[in-house]
Amino acid sequence: MSKRPCSIKVKPDNPYYPMTYNNGYISPARLAMAEHLGRCLGSDEYIYYIDGNPFNYNISNLQLVSHKELTTLSEIRRVVNRLDHLSSRLATLRSNLASIRFNHTPCDCPKCTRSREARQAEYRL
Repeated sequence: MSKRPCSIKVKPDNPYYPMTYNNGYISPARLAMAEHLGRCLGSDEYIYYIDGNPFNYNISNLQLVSHKELTTLSEIRRVVNRLDHLSSRLATLRSNLASIRFNHTPCDCPKCTRSREARQAEYRL
């Protein structure tokens, strides 16, 4: 699967042809926003995908922003995604730690010969 949506070819008689690049190609999101606004977008106007899906061209998912706003929004999304990933990783590690601490085969040491409940009481997660 491609990471970027394909460009759309528009004809020279299309009112949004001035927004094209490379012999008449345009991003589907830019075209959708231009049609919604009824005007061509400037080169200093960018499209931000609210849900993060660059294949969702629904106008409710598109936001017209400046370059500075796009950079800020993208950085916030990266941080939130990283925190989500770390949060799920932490939950997995805690689960693994509990399994190691309480479900291992006891050896002869005094801590292991105690009951599972007694060990859990000592190591509250």
